Amino acid sequence: MASLASPLPWSDPTLKILVSLMINSMSKADHSLSRKTSGDLWYSDKKLLAPYLNLEKDGYLVYVMAVNDQTKHWTEQVREVHKMHLKKAGYEGFSNQIDDEYHLLGTYFFVIKYNEIVITSRINDRTKSSRLPFEMGQRPNGEHYVFQDNIPSVDINTYSIILRHYRRATPLLLAALGKYIDDLGAKRTFCLVDRENKVTQRMYHDDFKFLYSTTFEEPIVFPS
Repeated sequence: MASLASPLPWSDPTLKILVSLMINSMSKADHSLSRKTSGDLWYSDKKLLAPYLNLEKDGYLVYVMAVNDQTKHWTEQVREVHKMHLKKAGYEGFSNQIDDEYHLLGTYFFVIKYNEIVITSRINDRTKSSRLPFEMGQRPNGEHYVFQDNIPSVDINTYSIILRHYRRATPLLLAALGKYIDDLGAKRTFCLVDRENKVTQRMYHDDFKFLYSTTFEEPIVFPS
């Protein structure tokens, strides 16, 4: 895994304007395109999830959901969707034991199209945790990175996508993430990316505007 850092790309004035325009247009979205739900999936119950609805456009619904006693079942299922994507991509060794610290303190973002979760993501606010996820990983020398800057920071993780929905669902996810991070007042955003996964790297670099960190530039691993 390599650490990516961004001085919060959504703070760029041009992108802020773009996000603002997207949010305004989404508030006027035509909801008639939403299909009838089956009712047998928890995330098909729009009335149940209405308090968590953040954005909606062209049948894509973005939900923002912090983990708490009321949402713990739902957020665990969102994490399971992410784990399923990892398994399909050939990744082994995902550890709930390692991830639970961030799962329990995280806020989940997920996009639903009809009866399918098409994107998952999660934000961890460092003010709620003693360390960011990349601080848990081991460097080649066995040591850990320590983020010492006293600035509000977040980590974006648990990202997965059904590729056929990428172009239409990603702008909504970015708008929701950007607004949430901006509301937090965060000045730095981190994420981890597998250096062997060229597709994900391209997404993070080209679409999300992340750069490889020059401060935390060595790759890290999470020993099982």
